[in-house]
Amino acid sequence: MKAAAPTPVNREIALLKHLFNMAEKWGMHRGRNPVKGMKFLSQNNLPFGSLTEEEEERLIQHCSPYFRIW
Repeated sequence: MKAAAPTPVNREIALLKHLFNMAEKWGMHRGRNPVKGMKFLSQNNLPFGSLTEEEEERLIQHCSPYFRIW
């Protein structure tokens, strides 16, 4: 079985927390929110990269003339 990525797991935890909070507010659930104490997984979903000079040139060629000032 493949492990789940942190981002979708965190979204599901957030959804469950919200659902139980709303159910409690509406009187549909009594007692403690079973996911209240759950912590979110750490996420590092923002890989950083930079363009090569060739990629930069190709990008500029596809831009409108306004952006081709150099």
